[in-house]
Amino acid sequence: MAQDLGSPLTGVHHHTETSPDATDFVPSRNEALETRLMASADSSRILESMSVERVPAVFAPASPASKPGNPPISTLAAGDPDDTFAEALTQHDLGPLDAQAVTHGDAIDNPNDVDMFAFRVGPRETVHFDIDTTTNGPPGLGSYLRVFDARGTELASNNDRQAPGDPAPGFDSYIPYTFSQGGRYFVGVSNWQHYRYDPISGTDGLNPDPRWLTGGYSLVITTTGDPDDQIAIGEATAIDPLALTWSESDRIDAIDVDMYSFTAEAGQIVAFDIDSAVGPGYGGQFHGTLRIFDSAGRQLALNSNGVGPREAAAEDEGYLEHTFPVAGTYFVGVSGTGNNTYDARTGEGDAVAAEGSYTLTITKVWTGP
Repeated sequence: MAQDLGSPLTGVHHHTETSPDATDFVPSRNEALETRLMASADSSRILESMSVERVPAVFAPASPASKPGNPPISTLAAGDPDDTFAEALTQHDLGPLDAQAVTHGDAIDNPNDVDMFAFRVGPRETVHFDIDTTTNGPPGLGSYLRVFDARGTELASNNDRQAPGDPAPGFDSYIPYTFSQGGRYFVGVSNWQHYRYDPISGTDGLNPDPRWLTGGYSLVITTTGDPDDQIAIGEATAIDPLALTWSESDRIDAIDVDMYSFTAEAGQIVAFDIDSAVGPGYGGQFHGTLRIFDSAGRQLALNSNGVGPREAAAEDEGYLEHTFPVAGTYFVGVSGTGNNTYDARTGEGDAVAAEGSYTLTITKVWTGP
């Protein structure tokens, strides 16, 4: 989380909508020209091209009912047991995503059906949401994916896009998305005519086209993981080797770990102190864990909620002093209290833990003769 803060985020481009606040590419409303398979009267498959109007608003889109010849959008009463955030947390909570792919098989059983899933990610984590159907879309389910933050803001959506490894043309839904902030998010699966539902209330909004509205699917979720939670070269943030005191401010979210690299001389004592970054926009006190590793990823020391010198007992964000017997390169990992068994070499094994903003101060207490 501490490195490359200015680097661009991975975008969601072709056939994908984003909210105005999202960091991804935002297409114009009417530019998408989509090609779909439909069944003809003699059951042969033909190609039909149709222009689809994109609607940037999430909960109050311009209604196609205002156009001549269009019937009104359905706003049917909720009866779907897993189409809201609250229901996702009790029925489809995937927890923190890690390097393991998550696959969930299900079906859109009726035109108004929505399947909502909850999950947690770390900051700047890239996640791939891929719908697979046996027919690659029509004449089976014409799927639709929407990704939301916890407030219900739509971050990205997609109708048809070819995922890596999928056959062409790609009529199943696919979204690659990089989350700028860690935390809890949601992804909804529906059909291609039901993309205006409200994920908080469950209110439906079905467009009038009756084709390809139901069918089975598999939702496959993969992630590239936390970008700075390992001791590998290029992951850990390097500390100025000449500085006697060095500080860095950052934030820990959900299953996040921030790794820092530094050098120490033989016999050198180094102090590591976590302080909460308090004030408007920072939130409350952060309770942290410090772990020291050698260059092979072996843990040398650990502390959770330690109190530093001249700090009050309530300032238990994390403090650790360590004497390094051998000169070399070492690493210190910062995580929330409760996330203290992750593998520093692979970044795996995270646990959901305390969150918050912090400042890490590293001081060379004694530098030897």
